[in-house]
Amino acid sequence: MEEVRKTAPAEAVERSAKSDALVEQLGQLARMGLPSGRATLANCADTLGMAPRTLQRHLVAAGTSFGEVVNMIRSEELPRHFADQRLRLGDIATMLGYSSQSAFTRWHVERFGITPRDARKTEQQRTASPGAH
Repeated sequence: MEEVRKTAPAEAVERSAKSDALVEQLGQLARMGLPSGRATLANCADTLGMAPRTLQRHLVAAGTSFGEVVNMIRSEELPRHFADQRLRLGDIATMLGYSSQSAFTRWHVERFGITPRDARKTEQQRTASPGAH
């Protein structure tokens, strides 16, 4: 019994590292697949060589979900897309994997409490002001 207690923390650390690596890989797949609409649970699981349900179980063990990982990637990509003035909001919606600008707007309002249009204006004003850092 004593040996089990000694090895259990090491096994937990190893599982945690594997979970972190899986979430990182999934994030990379999602980032690449969002613009083409290929960032789906089924496509990502297939690329990782596992069944979708197996991927879901691994993500639950890591304390996250497929949707949370995808939303994290979308949130990380937003500032870069908002900064590119050549991109319309519809273009940004497509690049983030949304089939319509209205779906993107609903997600953005739910996540950030502000429309993408207003968020973009606020960001532009913040970066255009002389005292901005």
